[in-house]
Amino acid sequence: MLARLRDYLHERRIAAEKVALLAATTFEARRIHAARMRDLINQRSPDSVARMERDRGLT
Repeated sequence: MLARLRDYLHERRIAAEKVALLAATTFEARRIHAARMRDLINQRSPDSVARMERDRGLT
């Protein structure tokens, strides 16, 4: 249960970073937000990835 909450909060951080990336007005700001978003995506838990794949019918 705690792991799912942690995954949910992590996904919210990814979503917030996406909003910041889309709102960025300079190349440097976009670069920073894109790097942060990439890092957050790469830090997803294996359980979260498995749930996403299952929900999308990939497994």
